[in-house]
Amino acid sequence: MLSKLEIHFKEDNELHSNMGSLFHGALIENIPNDYATKLHQGGLKPFTQSLLKNDEGFYWEITTTTKESYQNIVEPLLRINSIYIKKINKEIEFKKKAVETISKDDFIREKLFLKNPNKYITLEFISPTAFKSQDIYLNIPTSRLIIQSLLNKLDAYSDNYEFHSAELIENLENIIFFANYKLFSTNFHVEGQKIPSYRGEITISVNGPPHLVSLVHLLISFGEYSGVGMKTSLGMGKIRKKGSEQWIPKNTM
Repeated sequence: MLSKLEIHFKEDNELHSNMGSLFHGALIENIPNDYATKLHQGGLKPFTQSLLKNDEGFYWEITTTTKESYQNIVEPLLRINSIYIKKINKEIEFKKKAVETISKDDFIREKLFLKNPNKYITLEFISPTAFKSQDIYLNIPTSRLIIQSLLNKLDAYSDNYEFHSAELIENLENIIFFANYKLFSTNFHVEGQKIPSYRGEITISVNGPPHLVSLVHLLISFGEYSGVGMKTSLGMGKIRKKGSEQWIPKNTM
């Protein structure tokens, strides 16, 4: 089961984009203690949360990748009308909520078997994104870093499918090219630490057979729920997939 919850606020004067980790702490305070303990045990987290901004102001987006995480994270948030942010000593009132859910198996089947899939895919990084390898922060994306992260997350939360393999990563790396990009450096602030990261857009070209093009569409679409890269439960790595999934002659990068 996949879910996405958007929460908009009555007032957001005291909010700013570097408060993702504060909202993570508030979220943990509002979920069952036994599940919070389970989340603290390490490993990949079955949810993301980010404080984002659009024309209406700031909003909080929470996504989950399992039924258990939906029941223990989203459902408690649907039952409350405000949340206390300890760092600023303020109760933030909710104005409206919107939740979407979809069966994970239906989602995978829909994306994995696209007819005539578009080989150009635009990926927007809407919150600071970075990767970590051998204790080093990497704030410049590569096709391998993106694909490996998404495959790891998809495999971790897919009961009926297994995609990850060294051979598949190598095959995808060899057919994915950055056709266009507009990226800028930024930092993600967490607990007094600045994590070097980036935001912006990348348009990739997948120069391979349709089944692999469809797989890349699946991975990036799943990334809208799982996030990509590191610290996605704290607010990093929130992505959006843009453009048509269907190839038509006018499609270009």
